[in-house]
Amino acid sequence: MEAINIYKLFALNGTYVVPSYQRAYSWEKKQCEQFIQDLREAPGKYYLGHFLFLNPNNDSRTFLIDGQQRLTTVVIFFSCLRNALLKIAENVEDRKRCDYISNHYLRDRYSEKPHLQTVSYDNSFFIDEIIDRKSPFLPELELNSSSKRHIRHCREYFDSVFQKESKDTLLKWMDLVEKAWVTEFHVSKKSDAAQIYAFQHDRG
Repeated sequence: MEAINIYKLFALNGTYVVPSYQRAYSWEKKQCEQFIQDLREAPGKYYLGHFLFLNPNNDSRTFLIDGQQRLTTVVIFFSCLRNALLKIAENVEDRKRCDYISNHYLRDRYSEKPHLQTVSYDNSFFIDEIIDRKSPFLPELELNSSSKRHIRHCREYFDSVFQKESKDTLLKWMDLVEKAWVTEFHVSKKSDAAQIYAFQHDRG
């Protein structure tokens, strides 16, 4: 088990994959509101919890077993942050910062692969809505799963908050999330990952 930060978490692995057997994205507005409230109240350090990863032998992918809700929210946060900063960009440095967010947290500039792959039935929607922010967005009535609606509502909430904040505040929040302290644990066997996950969630 190792303590690192969000910046290093994304720097160390190309793509995090949420397995199809995992629960889809389920954060509601209250969790997103708490995320922003935590940033407003953070004294300078911010803890974003524990992550469990599965790295099977002979497989280059890193599967996200525990911490999917938080990591997905972090990606949505950076997507919305980039969008907000791009709208108020004043110079080359501002635009370079937006490119940096895109390349480090959204999509790898060389492989063009997204840094996070959600459960298979949501992934195309997640890429359009969050990674690439394709407009116009799919109408609400056509969102055919609760997880798609949760992704949409989280994006809409972050967008609405960010457009009211100053650039200084947005950059402060960016720094807090990048430096947010997390712990990670990697295993190579699915059975080990299942045992650790069950122990953490079923036994307190």
